[in-house]
Amino acid sequence: MDSSWVNVDAQLEKRYDLASRIANGVRECSTPENALSARLVETLSSAKKASSPGQKRDPENRFQDALKNILAVVESCPNLKTNGDFAQILAQLKEIEREIDSAGEYYNAVVRDYNATISSFPASIIASRFRFEKADSFELNPAHEEKKTAR
Repeated sequence: MDSSWVNVDAQLEKRYDLASRIANGVRECSTPENALSARLVETLSSAKKASSPGQKRDPENRFQDALKNILAVVESCPNLKTNGDFAQILAQLKEIEREIDSAGEYYNAVVRDYNATISSFPASIIASRFRFEKADSFELNPAHEEKKTAR
């Protein structure tokens, strides 16, 4: 289970790196959007601090909302839309989002299987004896899930 979480966390780290680059690009584009850029950096920082799936859920959802707001600004900023490097960053972000979805689905399947195993007899006796606890899944906010199914 830990190895499947490592895969999710690695993809999240890649997205955090790209989000920092996006925030810097937006800062260069427009002064009024600096508040959105600062919000992205703030939510990015809190998402990075969380380590377990249960701890990461809320900060990650706030980060995704801030990232979505920044990407809306990017769409309205002609300098950024036509910048080849920035377009490449956005393409990388889309790919990483797909990888996060895939890694998250795999992690959640592993968690579901683990939780089912420690809940069923006779494994539940051993699990309670050795204090195995149910694991947290990694679920993102409904807005992100709707976006994912619309692809």
